[in-house]
Amino acid sequence: MLTVSKLRRKPRHFVRLTGLSVEQFEHLVRELAPVYAQAQQQLRQQRPERLRLAGAGHPLRWG
Repeated sequence: MLTVSKLRRKPRHFVRLTGLSVEQFEHLVRELAPVYAQAQQQLRQQRPERLRLAGAGHPLRWG
């Protein structure tokens, strides 16, 4: 399976597949990760089928 960690070891392949250098990709991930996490959290909390209040249930683990 092709993964980001495997591609990082082959920078030329990384650029060919993504159009970004490894450094550019890392910078983009650092910039977008907090924004993405916040958007996902808001989507989960606004589901109409939500049964519990925010903070209830099993603690969320980011992996």
